[in-house]
Amino acid sequence: MGFLENLFGKSSEEKMMVKSSKIVLHAFNANAEFKKVLNGSGSVQEIKKIEQASDNAVFEISNSITSGGMPPNIIPDLLRFMDFEDNIVDSIFNLSRAYVRYKIRDRKINGYVNKQMVKMNDLSESAIKVLLKMHKATSVPEARKLRYEIEKYEQEGDSIKDAMIAYAYNSKMDYKTFNHILDLAYLSDDVQDNCEDVADRMVSIFASIIS
Repeated sequence: MGFLENLFGKSSEEKMMVKSSKIVLHAFNANAEFKKVLNGSGSVQEIKKIEQASDNAVFEISNSITSGGMPPNIIPDLLRFMDFEDNIVDSIFNLSRAYVRYKIRDRKINGYVNKQMVKMNDLSESAIKVLLKMHKATSVPEARKLRYEIEKYEQEGDSIKDAMIAYAYNSKMDYKTFNHILDLAYLSDDVQDNCEDVADRMVSIFASIIS
């Protein structure tokens, strides 16, 4: 049983932890579908369906929080936490739309960009998996340790983002391709930034509850 499950009891476990982890599962599934898009077999429309399912989950969980037996002083933090989790799904959807919006004609440039996108996708997958572990953390120190893992992935993503931006500025290409690469670099980084924001928010909630 995780830290929040111990804190709120079994009756609140389904309302808060199980349903909240489902939002992160939606993020995991959206990221997996985007990996298929990168391989030429996925669907942005399928990611849109996952994004809508995540929105519905946030609405249901928010109702559970405000109508349940949660301590009033932490309700605002929990509601913001739901939005932060949903932001991960939104950022993956935004990235997928940007990716399919424009096709890079130059094979060499396209190959480079796709290789970096796969790397970023893998980092996002790793960060999301750690977030799922955080939902089951049994102590604040454990949650903090997992949060540092996510920071490591986010920093690796920053390096790839910076490399993509440098590549765009230092290579010969048309203006649309240049802007496309910059968009993909920043939007990919958004996914990992949102994962880190969720981890920070979760540790903050843990710490404030026991203080």
